[in-house]
Amino acid sequence: MKTKTTLTLLILLNLISLSIFAQNFRYTALDGHLDDVQSVAFSPDGKTLASGSEDKTVRLWDVNTGDERQKFTGHTGRVYSVAFSPDGKTIASGGRDNTIRLWDIDTGVLNTIIVTNSRDGINSVAFSPGGKTIASGSSDHGAIHLWDIGSGNLLKTLVRHGRGNWNHLIKAHSVSFSPDGKTIAGGSDNSIGIWDANTGDLLNTLTGHGARVKSVAFSPDGKTLASGSEDNSIGIWDVTTNERLKSFAGHYGSINNVSFSSDGKTITSLGSDNILRLWDANTGDT
Repeated sequence: MKTKTTLTLLILLNLISLSIFAQNFRYTALDGHLDDVQSVAFSPDGKTLASGSEDKTVRLWDVNTGDERQKFTGHTGRVYSVAFSPDGKTIASGGRDNTIRLWDIDTGVLNTIIVTNSRDGINSVAFSPGGKTIASGSSDHGAIHLWDIGSGNLLKTLVRHGRGNWNHLIKAHSVSFSPDGKTIAGGSDNSIGIWDANTGDLLNTLTGHGARVKSVAFSPDGKTLASGSEDNSIGIWDVTTNERLKSFAGHYGSINNVSFSSDGKTITSLGSDNILRLWDANTGDT
């Protein structure tokens, strides 16, 4: 019989306006999931946290009280990724059952099910800044897809050019829209692709990691990209020049999640060593 899984989170809400290194952080234990938690995401207003779990559920939590506000059921496999829409009214979830599900946050109603052609599940979902498109990443030939939220129709499939200029699909372990919605980053095996969101053209390829890239995140100004990899390092990249500006090391395992603070001065990373680290984005100090 499975026991409850407690999700212990460092609440980072004060990153919006205050220096992260001057805070006295508090911890809130969120108790309810029956299996490992694979993904978490804050609502745009910072008051709600969503979590997706191997127990096949998506749950919403009140950040201030730690109370469970809502539980969404319907996935028939593990939930690998959750994301809030920019207006905070919808949450998207992707999972092992190869579907993307869009839920109404207030009512809990399942508005849309997008059935993908993935065979290995949906690793990552991300809303466009305008909230009309959702990107999904998977580990098999399904690669990165862009979907129309209103209709659920497939808009584009992002590809790379291989030998002889043949187009080929990629494995995508994470996806992220730039703040202006014009480009998409996708973390793959040992590299990161940057695509034009409108045309689907590959703009740049960032190489340098020695293993799978598990997470990518744009800085608030869209000029740099953070990446977390199974090589235990965090990369900071100039997305215009393709240059790797910095490399942060300190975790004792794979980097599963990276994100910028809203002012771009701090990077958070969560590793398979169960440690959450806070980095000065300029110096790499923790």
